[in-house]
Amino acid sequence: MNLSNFLVRNEKKVFLALILALVLASALGMYNKSVAWDERCYIGLGLYLFKTGNFQIDGFIYHAPLSYYLNSLFLAPLKIKTDAWGKNNCWDIGNSMVFHSNYSHKAIVFLSRIPFVLIAVLLGFFVFRWAKELYGSLAGLLSLALYSFSPSIIANSTVAMTDFASVAFMFIALYYFWKYIRHQKNIYVISTGVFVGLSSLSKVSGLYIFPVLFVLSLSKDAKLLLKRMAKIIVIGIIAFFIIFSGYGFSVGTAASAYPEHYNSRVHSIIDEKFKDSESARNALYFLYERIKLPAPTYMAMVGDVAFSSVEGRNGYLFGEISEPGAKWWYYFIVVFFAKSTLGFLSLLILSLACFRKCGKKLADEMFLIVPSIFIFVVFSLNRFSFDLRHILIAYPLMFVFVGRLANLRIKNKKLGCAIVALPLLLHISSSLLAFPNYSSYFNEIIGQGNGYRVLLGPDVDTGSELISLKKYMDANGIKNIYFSYHGSVDPKEYGISYAYLPSTHFQFWVPEYRPYKKDYGDVFEDCSRKRGWVAVSVTSLKGRFLNNHDCFGWLENEQPVAKIGNSIFVYNTLK
Repeated sequence: MNLSNFLVRNEKKVFLALILALVLASALGMYNKSVAWDERCYIGLGLYLFKTGNFQIDGFIYHAPLSYYLNSLFLAPLKIKTDAWGKNNCWDIGNSMVFHSNYSHKAIVFLSRIPFVLIAVLLGFFVFRWAKELYGSLAGLLSLALYSFSPSIIANSTVAMTDFASVAFMFIALYYFWKYIRHQKNIYVISTGVFVGLSSLSKVSGLYIFPVLFVLSLSKDAKLLLKRMAKIIVIGIIAFFIIFSGYGFSVGTAASAYPEHYNSRVHSIIDEKFKDSESARNALYFLYERIKLPAPTYMAMVGDVAFSSVEGRNGYLFGEISEPGAKWWYYFIVVFFAKSTLGFLSLLILSLACFRKCGKKLADEMFLIVPSIFIFVVFSLNRFSFDLRHILIAYPLMFVFVGRLANLRIKNKKLGCAIVALPLLLHISSSLLAFPNYSSYFNEIIGQGNGYRVLLGPDVDTGSELISLKKYMDANGIKNIYFSYHGSVDPKEYGISYAYLPSTHFQFWVPEYRPYKKDYGDVFEDCSRKRGWVAVSVTSLKGRFLNNHDCFGWLENEQPVAKIGNSIFVYNTLK
């Protein structure tokens, strides 16, 4: 019996083994990771929303609520004693929930992350199912293997954030829309609408699926085109109902959705942008303050996302820091190639090379190709997005597409098997060697620990290495350390005794920090050389969010004695 026949005959067992590998890598990896940057805000918000019904909490307004409800699934049965419910800021809510309740921070964080691992399992099932329906059982297993051992998938499915749930539900929505186009059954229209709604209720970027659905619906047959457009409208209605229900069917003005200080910011933006047109200003104020909308918090969020996309923020690529709003058109191409395993990239190139030889109908494969291209284009034009998570949907789509290699047929069968198997083994080995530092994974061309030379942000430094740093300090007898930390949690919560060094200028753990103070970043940047044990997050090392980008230039000629999770460099400047 050859390998292909063996895998097909044992399809269920292999499927379960691959899913188990994903779950084990996720569970073992995330247990010893401290709270990531945005997790401090997000963890516990679901419980807070259930308990108070208050959607105006500062920090909440930037994202839709479903991911918050999800991260509270395994917290809800617990009798958590905390003063979080009296807080008015998501950062304070999260801090109280995680570190000042009657449960350990490890338990709270771990339980908050589990639902997203379960969603990863769900997405894995649909990756397998779609590839199997397109190309056969062997293709389904190949696609699932790529998915289960993808460092990017594991990294994003093991944090209580908003991105992964939205990606998973968007993928499932695309699958059901493909089913509808193929079989013309209304049940698939309903399923598509439900998952579009769930994706959009997880993150507002879920709405990007609508232009994709429009393109995928195009037809030379006018009647068929009109029919499909009508179905997209139905999908939109179903999705809107899901979103509306997620906000408790609330109705109000956009202004009512925001905390008072945020309304002041909106007013100043309107006044500045339309200072030369009184009529435009008055019209916008009327729309903002007088017109009642369903789910006003969500509607205001859509506007805020659109504004942020135009205004932008600074970026980092190959050692260069861009100005806010500036961006390299090829940024996400670099991100994708740097953060993908060489094994997967080899298989993707091979799949493209044999496009006609091992594929199916182009009309079917467009459902994989069009969304992938669209997401790259949209976020390349977006001036705010600089993280792999924004293009994450491309990965499961490409994994399905690569599954077509299972149909590769050449005269030498052993050679054909090796052409696919060897890159797959390379992909798996790269993933295993990356454990547990999936967030900071870079392929062998870049090298582990060198990612900061190419990118910064969550793709390198999530702020989740405090547990590992504490273990390193204990193992080496380090009692105190100078520390520049790119994160949102006070390192003291993890038992780290430190002296503050200039850190990301919007810190929530520095006592002197005051939100919304325009010059707060100037207060803490003492860039003088320090003697002793020094730990610096790579984001600070390269100065991306510091006023003085060269603040840690004095470490340039120093060699780190350790790289904690490839994102915190430790130096002994006494030597």
